[in-house]
Amino acid sequence: MFHGRTASHRKTNSHRRAATAAATASLAAFAVVSGSVATADASVVPTVTLTIDGHAVSVTTNASTVSSMLAQRSIAVDSNDLVSPSLGTPMRDGMTVQVDHRVEVTVKTSSSVSSQLVAADNVYQLKNELALPAVDPAALKQSTRQPSSWTRTLVTRPNGKEILGQQRVVEGTTAHVQRVRVGFVTVRKTLRHSVKKRTTPLLAAGTVRVQRSGHDGRAVLTVRRKFVNGAFANRQVLSRDVRRAKQNRVVLSGTGPNWRGLAQCESGNNPRAVNPAGFYGLYQFSVGTWAGVGGSGNPADASRMEQTKRAWILYQRGGASPWPVCGAYL
Repeated sequence: MFHGRTASHRKTNSHRRAATAAATASLAAFAVVSGSVATADASVVPTVTLTIDGHAVSVTTNASTVSSMLAQRSIAVDSNDLVSPSLGTPMRDGMTVQVDHRVEVTVKTSSSVSSQLVAADNVYQLKNELALPAVDPAALKQSTRQPSSWTRTLVTRPNGKEILGQQRVVEGTTAHVQRVRVGFVTVRKTLRHSVKKRTTPLLAAGTVRVQRSGHDGRAVLTVRRKFVNGAFANRQVLSRDVRRAKQNRVVLSGTGPNWRGLAQCESGNNPRAVNPAGFYGLYQFSVGTWAGVGGSGNPADASRMEQTKRAWILYQRGGASPWPVCGAYL
């Protein structure tokens, strides 16, 4: 447990960690410069292995102690950092000096919040150093669809973004220790239908007709629900079994001429009407004219909508003229 660190102290510590890579990269070059003042006496100018936050380099130094050697290389440490051997240890050839800068990490569980000083460089090391729980991969499998629970550690940067694996731990990192529970439920769902509106010239302008009434559908869903520290987190639909498909309602709005008036005049609005003179159906087509607008067979045998469709094609070609008398009703 750590208490009482000031904001400026944390900032300094964080900056030391951030500068580690640059300091380590410059050590090799500095060692060459230091070697230019070396003498043949190895005990006077020893060569040592310096490891800073896991990054090792061989350097030659004329410093008398570990402390002066670190100061010589502008490597800052304070009482919270780990230095081995101690700062006052005399330098000797072949020795290893290890520096681990520690940063403050907040550990949050469902019942407590604490601060810890850690030497870990990345998320993987952090979990090992603090013995934080890791996810059991078997618990993540959804194929069995069996209820399960596990404890995991979610690590985030100060801005709240999650970090993983080898990503760097910085001052202000938070480790969230969470209890995760997954359950599966079956949900009956109504599939609401919608209304589709369409326009058609096969109905007179201002006419509205329901072409298809439509109905709702039904489905059974298998849903995976996740809870974190007892609170609902999210849900995922794993399967959807449609027991009855929805059917949308279709409503037609007419934009065409007065077909009913024409049909009433020509045939008494009888789609099966037959004139002995050789005219058939609602609009009294001859067989030849019927075939000329794409019809087949006898016009009187076609549906009301089919007859109106062929009449619309004829109307587009010649307006009301194909019906010299009744065309006045269009």
